[in-house]
Amino acid sequence: MKLISILRIALVVLLALGCRHELPYTDNSKDAELYAQNVRSLVLGLAETARASNEPQVQIKLIVTELSHDDRPFGPYKDVYSELLTASRTILDRCQPGNGRPDIRKELDQLTSAARKLPEKKS
Repeated sequence: MKLISILRIALVVLLALGCRHELPYTDNSKDAELYAQNVRSLVLGLAETARASNEPQVQIKLIVTELSHDDRPFGPYKDVYSELLTASRTILDRCQPGNGRPDIRKELDQLTSAARKLPEKKS
């Protein structure tokens, strides 16, 4: 009887050890390609929302905030990020409170055009 209890415990322990399958951790915080893909999605989505918004500066400010960080993995896309940041700041300058709703379609087109220079997310 005692032998059966010991075998049961041993079986449970072996099953528990055999079922431990963890995915390996991959640190993507320094991956310039993944960051570029995320920025592309972010900018295109926020620019589209800004086109329809009565307060486009809210969306554009999010882009400026993200691209103003200097600890991101810019990689070979540093010039594109600079172009995105410049276009975003131009839009913010044009959307000052009290100025009404300026026509920023041209600037939003420039912003989305620059974002499309970044790689697309892979499925």
